[in-house]
Amino acid sequence: MKSSLYQIKIRDLMKLDKVINLNPAYQRDYIAKDNRKWQQQLIATIFEGNRVVPNLYARTNSKEMAEGKLLDEFQEYTADMILNITEMIDGQQRHRTIVDFLNDEFKLGVCVIFDDDEKYDISGYKWSQVQATYPEMENKFLESKLRLVSTFSKNETDIMEMFCQLNDLNTMTEAEKRNAIDSAIAAYVRGTSRLNNEWRGTSFPMHELFSRDSKSLKSLYTSLTFKKMAQDELLAKLIALTIGIAYEKGVGNNTLKAMYIDPVHKTTFSSKKIKSLLDTLETMLKNKVYKSKINLGVILNLAMVVLYLQNNKEIRVKNWHKVMEWFYNTHKTLSEVTDEEKKAGIEETNYHQKTRLSSDAKGLLLRRQYLLSELNSCEGLVGVDKKRVISDKEKFELWLQSDDGKGNKVCELCEVVLAFEDAVKAHKDAWSEGGETTPENTLITCKQCNKPRD
Repeated sequence: MKSSLYQIKIRDLMKLDKVINLNPAYQRDYIAKDNRKWQQQLIATIFEGNRVVPNLYARTNSKEMAEGKLLDEFQEYTADMILNITEMIDGQQRHRTIVDFLNDEFKLGVCVIFDDDEKYDISGYKWSQVQATYPEMENKFLESKLRLVSTFSKNETDIMEMFCQLNDLNTMTEAEKRNAIDSAIAAYVRGTSRLNNEWRGTSFPMHELFSRDSKSLKSLYTSLTFKKMAQDELLAKLIALTIGIAYEKGVGNNTLKAMYIDPVHKTTFSSKKIKSLLDTLETMLKNKVYKSKINLGVILNLAMVVLYLQNNKEIRVKNWHKVMEWFYNTHKTLSEVTDEEKKAGIEETNYHQKTRLSSDAKGLLLRRQYLLSELNSCEGLVGVDKKRVISDKEKFELWLQSDDGKGNKVCELCEVVLAFEDAVKAHKDAWSEGGETTPENTLITCKQCNKPRD
């Protein structure tokens, strides 16, 4: 990788704006527009000329330019050199802020300039007002020079690593940091959730589920706001659920980063199952009836139910809209605190608290089971297996009661600690001998204790 430092006038920066890619795959969103004070201070700094604006870093397709063979370092860019610049590695926020100011997108804050014993108070001015009132200040601004580093490399990983090193990672979200990882799964996430792009010859079209309003950045189908790569965060968690790692390690930042750098997903990523999930979620949310109620925790709960139904061969979904109606009503009921619970001082149900706060594997499994235990009431399904045992809902209630007094759920016969998915519904009086299939005649046991009796 080669780099050389040059200077570029702001008037030439406008020419660069027409040819450069300001949003390569590893870049963050344009977040400076949400911090108007910062933008005003940047423009004032250039006008006043009393501070050095940090370097811009751009990628060039000219190795000679990066090696300093076309022009001595610290010299000004020529028109031909500008055409060789391909993408902004670091400096997107500064570049776009300057362009927005020159396009009258915002006005200055406090800005008083002393130049050759003259005082220019342009506080509150837009660019067009500066041009009309003080033409000399217009020329001063456009002739101001910024420093721009030209970098050449054919290795995408080198460029992404350079981006991370140049940025203050403490100000980046975890999703923004993961976005700069050069792997197939990272490319799939950013393409499917935002960019609609290609990576090493593979196309990753953006999915409709992640559509957002271009101005407010609000999701079209959920209550989420898709900025600072929140849509990447959502998709990464949905992938963790789909491939199953979420049920082992949760969906926290450490799990997601490990998933991104896993060698299994370095060069290829199979998206068939996650696409099926996204398509189904889009079908369920497209009418926007529940839009205001679908936050991150709720859509993860919905996704867990959908994945369960898609993977369960004993259940067929005849109407996903009916499933959505059942899900929302069940979610609402599970989230409501009863009058008796309120009298007992309970302010939030366990289900609601886990949905709101929990990202660990145990919490996800509990959230899912609360919902699956109510699945028999869903009218959108056919072929739910009832067999000759109590329902999963009744099993779940009995499992919650099988407590050893220390917070552990245990086998009612041998008292071994028992996870819900390992619990077995066992008859007290054998079904084959006329025992009834009721909660009263059911024990929660481990598989060992439920072996056939001699």
